[in-house]
Order: sequence, then structure tokens, then C-alpha cells
Amino acid sequence: MENKHYVCSDHQNYCTLVCINPDCVFKPLCEACISKHTNHHMSEIVPLDQVLQKKLIMPSIFSQAFHKLKQTVFSLQMELNNKRLENLKKFLFFCESLKQNFEEFLKAFHERGNRLINQTYESFPAEISDLLQKINDHEIAFDPNMSSPFFTSQRVENSLKFQSQYRQTFFPNLEEEVNALEKNIQGSFCEANEDKLRSELNQFLEVFFKKHDTFKISKIKKVGLPKNQRPQQKTFKENNSLIKSAIFSINDNNNSLDFLEKKGKLTKNSDYFDKKAKNTRSLSPYKYLSNPQTDFGSVTLLGSHVDMINTICVIPDTNWLFSGGGDKIIKQWDYKNGYLLKELKGHNGDIWSLIYIGEGNFIASSSSDKTIKIWNVLQANCVKTLVGHFSVVRCLVFDEMERKLISGSTDQSIKVWDIYSGMCTETIKAHHNIVRCLCWMEKQRKLVSGGGDGTIKIWDFNKIERNVETLLGHNGEIWSIIYIDELKIMVTCGTDKMIRIWDLEQLKIIKILLGHDNIVNKLLYLKDEKRILSSGSDFTIKLWNINSGQNIRTFTEHEDVVSDMVYVNGVIITASWDRNIKKWSLFE
Repeated sequence: MENKHYVCSDHQNYCTLVCINPDCVFKPLCEACISKHTNHHMSEIVPLDQVLQKKLIMPSIFSQAFHKLKQTVFSLQMELNNKRLENLKKFLFFCESLKQNFEEFLKAFHERGNRLINQTYESFPAEISDLLQKINDHEIAFDPNMSSPFFTSQRVENSLKFQSQYRQTFFPNLEEEVNALEKNIQGSFCEANEDKLRSELNQFLEVFFKKHDTFKISKIKKVGLPKNQRPQQKTFKENNSLIKSAIFSINDNNNSLDFLEKKGKLTKNSDYFDKKAKNTRSLSPYKYLSNPQTDFGSVTLLGSHVDMINTICVIPDTNWLFSGGGDKIIKQWDYKNGYLLKELKGHNGDIWSLIYIGEGNFIASSSSDKTIKIWNVLQANCVKTLVGHFSVVRCLVFDEMERKLISGSTDQSIKVWDIYSGMCTETIKAHHNIVRCLCWMEKQRKLVSGGGDGTIKIWDFNKIERNVETLLGHNGEIWSIIYIDELKIMVTCGTDKMIRIWDLEQLKIIKILLGHDNIVNKLLYLKDEKRILSSGSDFTIKLWNINSGQNIRTFTEHEDVVSDMVYVNGVIITASWDRNIKKWSLFE
């Protein structure tokens, strides 16, 4: 069959064949070309229509191949994130175990030291009392012979003999006893018991580190990596001798930091000293602790958790802030005055999302225990537990008009819940990977979901069939989505380190913001300032001009992933995996 799209330039005939030999310079061939074509290629000449037919399906084949490659990379990316989280938690629990065992030992060691010291000095009070009595007896015996007013020649002679005897014998003997007692008291502890205490401590440390030298970094299992890129297993044996020497030295007044400095392990301008100074502000989560003023306003530490913080939310028209994370506890704060008010306990896994559900004193929480809980914060109790997801519930939004709660999960589904009955009214098979974030457009009654498959989907809740628009543009998982109604734009971010601004009417990207060095975790719109805040796994918070796309400022007060942000009454509150909640006044 002749193909009218390909004409032979030599014979002006339509081409019907094609040579598929890679070294052949004559690709499409007409019938006249065959006689001149090399015999070596005859076995590789095929009908042109067959090639064209295969050409039509090639994009689809390559598309599937690219999709598989992307899925592999996404799986690797998610596995790395999961392992990072897993190892952070393992290391935290390991440190808590070390701390608990050290505290138990130090308590016993303290009691042992007290006993040794008391036993050492128990005999001295009796010796002192006996010596004082002996001195008093001599003083009493000495006085009549020296102070009597009735002198005779014999009495004078006796007094002189008595005085000589005291000068030569009695008094030197007493003086010698006093000096011996003084020397015995001054040297008894250091000479008798310092070695005992030091020996006991060193024996404990050897046993302790041998027993607890078990922390190992979890390996990546799902996706193979070159050996030089795998996390290396490390133990703490190499630091044992250094720790032992720094912890205990009776005759050395220097602390462990001075010791480390002498050993050349750190210097006075080291980051270790700065971090240690910062961490001392985190010890009490119950009161406001002020940091120094910065050129962008004040930053204050509001409070802390014992594990990483994943999410925070506020109840409008109150001073109440709620935080949750890896310690499975929801903490309620008075963010204005800086006090911890109460704790809500009930989840059996990490808490990933907290939202206010518009019912006065009620909030909802989601967790890795696969449940969603609704809380009455005034009564500090859980009033309903929603069960239906098969994996971690990562995100929540609230439909105020219909009074429905919407959840997204790592089981790749979106569920709609009746908050009064606690029943699931609808399940949507949303993505081909984890549903990581949701955004509810109240006026338009549309739901936007971001997935681990790199897609953004817009679900129309005005229609029963839930028509969906799929947006492509990110090169990785979608971690956060916000909709700015007054500007009719949507802003998204994710693992590709980029922030994208979308025109929702034309469903296209109109601006890309670059600046983060790692995953962009969260987005926040500052309505009063017409600015966007972004937080990342690079431990930074960035302030952006929406119109120009310019990064105005970068803030680095947190020491780990900045996981969530809220904007309330002119102040910004941020939460981080460094376990701290901070309050910012950026525009003072």
C-alpha cells in the first residue's frame, strides 16, 4: 500500500517500504529503490505501514515506561522520608532509654557516695569529743597549780616542776594528737574513697555501654541503592572513653565541655555551644521564653513536645492553640500568654493532622493508628472515633456547609464523614499513591488533593458523579496546597523543592518560586500582608512576594524540619520536628 506522506526524492514515487538497519542512509524506500539497495539489508526491509503503526503506539509505550520509572523514584523518595522519620524516632527512644538508665544509676551512685562519705566520718565525732575532754582535763589539772594565791616555797617548786612537765611532755603530746586528727580528717575521703567511687563509676560505664550499644540506622529495603549511598550502621563505642573521661573527675573542676574543648573535639565558637545555649530555652514548655529581637521582629518559644511535632491548629476568637505529633498527645496552649492548659490523650500512633471543625469547642485529629477522633476541648475528652481507613490518616479538611469531615490517607483514598453519626458517607479512590494533602474550596465546593503519584486532582462536590480535573506539573509528591480566593489562584509545593502558582480558570502554571534546598512541606497565605510563607525540610521558613515571585526573607530559627504553620491575630505560629513551637511577630 502506498503512503502518500512519504515520497522518494530520487524517483518521485510513493514509499512503501523502510529499511530498519541502523547504518542505512536510505530509510524510506520506493519500489525503484529496492534494486539499488544493498543485499545485506534485505532481511531488514519491512512495510512502511507496519513501522508507522508501531510509531503510533510508541508514545504510549514510552509513557508507561516513564511512569514506571517515576513510580520507582517516588517510592524511593517516600521510603527515604519514612526511614528518616523512623530513625529519628528510634534515636529519640534510644536517648530516652539512656537518660532513664543514667538517672537510675546516678541515683544509686549518689546514695552509695553518701554512705561512703558518712561511714568515713562516723568515727571522727567520737575522737574529737575524746580529745576535747582530754584537753579540758589537762586544763583543769593545770589551773590549780598555777593560779593559787597561797604560795609557799614548796608550792612554787611544785608549780615549776609541773610547768616544766607540761612544756616537755603533756602539751607536746596533746599537740601531736590534734595534728594527727587534723591530717586524718583532711585526707580521709580523697585517700580512702575516691578510688572506690571512680572504680564503681568506670565499671558501670563499661557495663552500661556494652548493654546499650544497640542503636543502628534502619536500612532502605524497598528500593536498592549503591552501597556508598546507603545509610551506614554506626555505634557509640568509639565515644565511650571520651564520655567516661568527661563525666567524672574528682580533682578536676572543669566540666565536660571544657574537657571536650581540650581534647580538640570542639572550639568556643563551635555550633555545639550555640545549639546548647538555644536548647536551654526549651526546657520548660509551660511559660513564654523570649529569644532576642531580630531584624524581622520577635521570636518566642511557646512550648515543646518530647517528640517531633507534625501539626498545629487554632480555634478562632480564642487564645487556644493545639499541637500534636510523635508523642501521640494533643497539647492545648494559651498561645497569647504562653501557658500549657491541658493534654488530650487517646491516639495510639503519631498525630498527623489537627483542624477546627466549626462546632464551637470541637477539633478533629487524625493519626497513624488509622483513626480520626473528634474532641470536646472544654471537657478534654474524645466524643467520637471514626474508623474506616486501612492505613495512616494524613490530612483533614472540613466542609462547613454540609458539616462533613473529609480525610486523606496513605491507603490512597479520600473519605467523607458525617461528624454527628461518625459514619463514612463516601469513599473516593483518589490517587495511585498516598494522599498527602487536601485543600477545601468552600465557595466553589471543590476539593483539591495532592498525592504521592505527583498529581493534583480537583473534585467537584457540586455534582454527584464527582467530576475530576487532573493537573500535572510537579516532579514528585505534593505536600501542601492552598487556595487564595481573592486572587483566584492555587499554590502547591512538594518534594521537587519548587512552589508553583496556578491559574485555576485556565488550569495552568503561571509562576514557579525557587529557593528551598529540600522538600517544601507547608504553605501559608498571609492575607493582611498579601504574602506567602513556605516551610521546608531545609529547616527554613521563606517569605514570598506573590506578584514578583521574589523571596523577601529567609528565617532559620528552627533546628529541624518545619512541619506546620498557622496565622492568627497578626502573628505566625510554627511547629517543627525539633519538638518546639515558636511564635513570630514578623511585621513589628
